[in-house]
Amino acid sequence: MKSFPRTTDLPDTFNINIGKIVVAHASLEQRLRDIVYEVAGIDHKRGRVLRIARRLADYPELVRDLLRAQDKDIKLSKPKGAPTSFKEMLETADDERNQLVHGVWVKKPDQRYPVLQVVDKTWTQADGKKVNAKIAPHGVIMGDEHLPTVLKFYDVCFAVVEDFHVKVRAILTS
Repeated sequence: MKSFPRTTDLPDTFNINIGKIVVAHASLEQRLRDIVYEVAGIDHKRGRVLRIARRLADYPELVRDLLRAQDKDIKLSKPKGAPTSFKEMLETADDERNQLVHGVWVKKPDQRYPVLQVVDKTWTQADGKKVNAKIAPHGVIMGDEHLPTVLKFYDVCFAVVEDFHVKVRAILTS
């Protein structure tokens, strides 16, 4: 297994977009928490005290459980016009953010830009064999276009969460 030199010297556009993704993720997480607080009938101060560390994808289920405790319910089906289910969208948002925050950037001689080395989960080699990334890390080539695409994906996530919030409010007031 070949090792490549680590780097923190990323192009300015990478640094800017990574920062925007981290901020977008935090905002999305807070928006989902706000919905939980509303359904639970608690204010932000109490909510921060009760704060439970969760993945984004866990929040819709938590909201549904809180609604069910009030003899109400919400369907967690695939959002209209969305490429995947609500849960899968939020899992993808978590995964993208976690790769950027916890991955290590390396310089590979055959790549124009630094490559993000991921040491979580598994990946598939060219021969189809699944490999544990902790044993054999793999590189994710970001390029100029990947990070802006992730930012656009977060915009879609925000729209879906806002639609979810509208539905939750309608259920709460019915």
